[in-house]
Amino acid sequence: MQDCPFYVPNAFTPNGDDINDVFYINYTEDCIISDFEMTIFDRWGRVVYTAESISKEQDWDGTFEGRELKQGVYM
Repeated sequence: MQDCPFYVPNAFTPNGDDINDVFYINYTEDCIISDFEMTIFDRWGRVVYTAESISKEQDWDGTFEGRELKQGVYM
């Protein structure tokens, strides 16, 4: 078994300044991820984002149904 350190941020700022604009999980290139699933909920338990891949194409930009979500806490 190989160590595979990864980092899950606790905040991001999707405000268009090109700094922390997307939520993504960072990991080392030598990690082999065979299975991945992520679901993000708003404060009322509504699913606002899901991903079944850890690829850059799956980074979350803070939108839901094409609209920017309000600043807040998402789980």
